[in-house]
Amino acid sequence: LPLCNQLSVEVYPNPSSGKFRIDGAGQKIQSVEVFSLVGERVYSSVHLMGSTVDISAQPNGIYFLRVKNEKEVITKKLVVNK
Repeated sequence: LPLCNQLSVEVYPNPSSGKFRIDGAGQKIQSVEVFSLVGERVYSSVHLMGSTVDISAQPNGIYFLRVKNEKEVITKKLVVNK
């Protein structure tokens, strides 16, 4: 059986004041979304690796970053602390 390439992304700095950089060794990404703890979508974008997510208008707290490619979805925790 062929091995599946797992989607792997780094998000930094984390915690931050609301601006996060997403890197993933040239992997292709279809979309990026950020959700609050109560499930409200606060950011959505068709996204390229190496770009910046800016949720600095949101209050301090914990958010969830969802990154999708053609085959996988991963979620990372983001902390906004201004």
